[in-house]
Amino acid sequence: MITESAKSGVQLKFIRLINSQFEWNNYLEDPNVKDLPVKLEVTYDVRENFLDVHVSIEIGNEISENDSNDFYLGVEMVGIFEKVGIPKLSDEEFAKVNAAAIIFPYIRQYIRAVSLDAGIAPIILPIVNFHTWYKNIQRENS
Repeated sequence: MITESAKSGVQLKFIRLINSQFEWNNYLEDPNVKDLPVKLEVTYDVRENFLDVHVSIEIGNEISENDSNDFYLGVEMVGIFEKVGIPKLSDEEFAKVNAAAIIFPYIRQYIRAVSLDAGIAPIILPIVNFHTWYKNIQRENS
């Protein structure tokens, strides 16, 4: 049995895919995904007793008509978390560390499945230590 003091001050309600974009212009050749930039972003909105945490990954650069890029994959998922009682972490720290760590495996799995379904080698994102990532972001911004 979980004691009251061990319960989290925030509960996950659901995770949803809200944006997915896949472009592969040079489909005769497998993309060299290892050489493409990967961008991770975590944002959040607070509304009443809820935190809406958005986690997005971009692989490659968005393709425009005048661009020579031939591969882009962007995915964004949102997790809705309800604050219960008094959370021990700030909204920002919870969103960018705990919530991101909860949502990220869903994005990893989605990207793996999309790449396999597209007929290319599976794209398997590395595991991210969100605590270290958050501390690095804080250091860069100060």
